[in-house]
Amino acid sequence: MLEQILCIDDDPITLMLSKKVISKAGFSDLISTAQNGEEALSFFNTLKYSKDQPVKIPQLIFLDLNMPIMGDGSS
Repeated sequence: MLEQILCIDDDPITLMLSKKVISKAGFSDLISTAQNGEEALSFFNTLKYSKDQPVKIPQLIFLDLNMPIMGDGSS
């Protein structure tokens, strides 16, 4: 079992279904989501780094490659 998974997708239905499937399968304790690349980068920027306590970063990231805002520039 993984401690944390991050799902990045611009489709809210896909995010909801991904969370349900991962939860039901017992694949992860914590499922975080982001709706675009900018939100995902913000997620990583808010992680607190400390000498005393290790940072819990996602062990697995599901990423939709075709998204607005920070896609390939054709959006």
